[in-house]
Amino acid sequence: MATIWYKYTAGILFLIGLLINAGYCVESNNEEGHVEPEAEGDKSDVGPCREVYPCEPCDKLELQIHSSQCSLTGYRRILKCENRKEDMLESCPNGVKAFWIFQLFMIIIGVVFGIMTMFRRRHLDRLVKERIMEQIQNSA
Repeated sequence: MATIWYKYTAGILFLIGLLINAGYCVESNNEEGHVEPEAEGDKSDVGPCREVYPCEPCDKLELQIHSSQCSLTGYRRILKCENRKEDMLESCPNGVKAFWIFQLFMIIIGVVFGIMTMFRRRHLDRLVKERIMEQIQNSA
């Protein structure tokens, strides 16, 4: 029964990794170029928006002026909405950081299970060696 668990461990970990990665890859784009704004309050007053500038890091001045939009993630994007005359600044997620966190997590899992496999293999080899030695002693 224990060998079945070891057989499916890699597959289970792969599926867990896919689920974690899928959580980081969710975007708020619903159509090509159209974006749902993440503004606080009622979204119906801004209307449909399109992305003018993609997600970029905020500079020091923007961090001071637009602290609510830039302080959350350190990144911002500019949206042009139909019902607003001026462009709208919005915080956006940093996908690069999430990617490296996921990669680090997968490397750690790989190392841990690699070490576990190495110790298990050594243990099984020792058991086989002991059985062989016992058979040799019993036959002599």
